[in-house]
Amino acid sequence: NKKVMEYTYRPLGDRVVVKIVKRHDEKTTGGLYKPSGSDTTMMGEVVAVGSGLFTHSGAVIPMSTKVGDVVLLDGTGFKHKNGKETYNIYRESEFLSILDETNTNS
Repeated sequence: NKKVMEYTYRPLGDRVVVKIVKRHDEKTTGGLYKPSGSDTTMMGEVVAVGSGLFTHSGAVIPMSTKVGDVVLLDGTGFKHKNGKETYNIYRESEFLSILDETNTNS
């Protein structure tokens, strides 16, 4: 019986660990998926965030994302299998946007 190892992430610098929650695809009436914009565009939830980058003078450039943020991504980043899940690791500058839910029922 092979034991599945699981790890906790502590990303370095401006790296962010993301769990992909949705590929940005639209379904056609026939049930096929057609990519909107790019077939690599995805939404992901941030699960771990690095401490940020430092300038030459030692000042910290803070991270814009935090754990729990939903982000828009283009590209797969670095994929890492962790236990039964696969996570993607990106530099924060690779994100297209942080997505904030808006209430449209007003």
